[in-house]
Amino acid sequence: MNPIAINDLNLLKFCHEKVGGYGKPIGDEFPDNCVVLGQYRDDKEPLWVMVLHEFKEDHDCMMDLTLNHKGMLTPSLFKMMGRVVFDYIFNQAKLVRCSSQVRASHKASIRITKAWGMREEGVKRLGFKCPKPEDMYLFGMLKTECPWI
Repeated sequence: MNPIAINDLNLLKFCHEKVGGYGKPIGDEFPDNCVVLGQYRDDKEPLWVMVLHEFKEDHDCMMDLTLNHKGMLTPSLFKMMGRVVFDYIFNQAKLVRCSSQVRASHKASIRITKAWGMREEGVKRLGFKCPKPEDMYLFGMLKTECPWI
């Protein structure tokens, strides 16, 4: 397995393209308001990318996950991603909680988010507007609830 990449601009661009962007285009320099964790496959394609952004006063951050659909999310990869991502959020960044927003139509993302132990905290009706308006599920996890650290 390839090593974990941190703050890799190409991984950020991959996630930006797949998730639909964060409102601003990604330039040639890494932005200072996010952290990117991910891995490449042997063929140099991204395997998975986690973007942490919207850090709020050492308390909370938003997380966006993108998986390359050419690969398979094996149980060992799922566990490794959980350990890496939540270790960063709760031990290295020392946050109290993390949050995620998932499109209602992304059933696989909802399953992954729940399997990591994140709790559904609500629904923002028609919270996503692109490519078409749809509901957004809001998830959160507190450090005290995290089974990964």
